[in-house]
Parts: sequence; C-alpha cells; structure tokens
Amino acid sequence: MVPIQDPPVIVFLDTSALSAVFLAAHEHHEPSFALFEGLTRAQARCAAHSPEEVFETLTSLPVEPRIPVAAAEEMLDAIRERVEPVALSPAEYPAALSAAASRPGAALHDVLIAACARKARADIFYTWNVELFQRLLPELGDAVRRP
Repeated sequence: MVPIQDPPVIVFLDTSALSAVFLAAHEHHEPSFALFEGLTRAQARCAAHSPEEVFETLTSLPVEPRIPVAAAEEMLDAIRERVEPVALSPAEYPAALSAAASRPGAALHDVLIAACARKARADIFYTWNVELFQRLLPELGDAVRRP
C-alpha cells in the first residue's frame, strides 16, 4: 500500500500491472491486487487508453470459460473509480512519436504510456516490465518498480 501524503505521492500503473489485478490466475495477481486495493484516485494515474487495453486483454484471453464482456466492463469501472486517466493532447503526440522513433525495441503504446506518466508527474511507476520502462523513464530510476 502506498501511503497518502499531502501532496500525495503520484503513482502510475501501466497496463501490465492493471491487467494482473483482475486475473486471479495471473502469476502477478496478488501483489498487483494488493497495490490496486490500497490506492485512491487522488494518487493513482494510468494512461487514458490503458483501461481499454485491459478490456482487450481480459476479453481476448484464450481461457475457458471466457471472461464475459459485462464482467470486463465492471472491471473497467473499478479502474475508473480508483485511477485517474491521463491523456496526451494532440500537441503532445509529435514529441511522443519522436521518442518512439528514437527508442528501438519499444512499442509505440509503451512510449505513449511513458509520456502519460511524465505528464502526470509520476513519483512511482508500477509495471511488470521494469527494464523496459526504466529505459523509457530514466528520470525515475528505481521508482520504476514491480507492484
């Protein structure tokens, strides 16, 4: 659990951390769920498109029985209740795209997530892809961590 401070520590969750929250069978479910459950909207942020990525992940998993769309929508509601989305403006996309072009091996959506974390002025960035995001967010150093 991240303690609330005044001003609050801003924590940013990438899609990998958010997806694991809702999949009990996921190898990282327990620490992701514990982190998520301890956050408030005053301190938690994610990229504006991350809930939709979580939805895509949940509804396209090759598991039986499949996760019903209605259940996935409820999970998205839980994200929206607890996490404030951060969107890039049209003017901010060119710089993000330039960053993507200069970072071989980084997927565009990861570069966009990193740009949203910068915009949010994240103090801590939670992900299950630590090494990738340490390269994308070198200014955060060890504050890029696993839940």
